[in-house]
Amino acid sequence: MLQGVCGEVSENGRKNLQMIQESTLHVSRMIDNLLTLSMSEFGKITLNKEKLSLTQAVDKACSIVKILVEKKSINLVKEELEDTFVYADRHCLLEIFLNLLDNAIKYTGSGGKISVSAKRIEGEKLVELSVTDSGVGISLENSENIFERFHKVAPVGAIGEKGLGIGLDIVRNLVHLHGREIRMESPVPGKDKGTKFSFTLPQG
Repeated sequence: MLQGVCGEVSENGRKNLQMIQESTLHVSRMIDNLLTLSMSEFGKITLNKEKLSLTQAVDKACSIVKILVEKKSINLVKEELEDTFVYADRHCLLEIFLNLLDNAIKYTGSGGKISVSAKRIEGEKLVELSVTDSGVGISLENSENIFERFHKVAPVGAIGEKGLGIGLDIVRNLVHLHGREIRMESPVPGKDKGTKFSFTLPQG
């Protein structure tokens, strides 16, 4: 309907449809996360590792959160992803990126920037994947608990953001299933604010 397949939509109608679309995405992400959390707890997640294109994986994740990015006029940048492949589970990698992007969007103010990047570590045949935001950052106190289940951070300007506080716990679990570790840096190295989450996967 937003694309006009049912005819012209008024400005008020467009706003209402966008609210419905955003709410649907929010509920869908909560359900996906709860299912992933439950499957992880009972050891029901079986990895199907394969050679994956980072460009395709990140493009799919970005398309899902597009409406949230546009709502806050955030500049979402993809860097160094071309011709880069990793060896991972397709569904798990998508869930990792979606949760990291969800988190970055929540704590990045209007007009801010989020970047998704990849860097080859040739000597170890690994690819370092990063999601970096220009938000207010995470305090030292909160950084010690950031991956704990149901732990929610509400920095200035982010009050009222929706979430269950399980996204980063899921990210950590899925990264651990791949035999890797997730790392958080805040403020972003070389800057006075922002947050960077990074992890590595084998080159595909």
